Amino acid sequence: MRYRHPDKTIHPQGIGKLPAIPAGDLKVGDILSWNNAPDACTITRIVRETEKSIWIIERERKTGKDYKRRLPKKRLVAARRSSQ
Repeated sequence: MRYRHPDKTIHPQGIGKLPAIPAGDLKVGDILSWNNAPDACTITRIVRETEKSIWIIERERKTGKDYKRRLPKKRLVAARRSSQ
């Protein structure tokens, strides 16, 4: 598997080591972290899922703009549940 990490963490630039989950496990309301942005965006909708990919709509928390993103389901992403 290409995206397998033994300790289920990733290291985004400017943030450091964060717990990660496969993109296929993302849920509406999850908060995603990308490089240099610890709480970059929130998942507002899951548009489509196939066997290998997931399409999401993410809302940038700073500006409120929505963006569509496709991710391979096996890709690890830094995400946390909004209830945390």
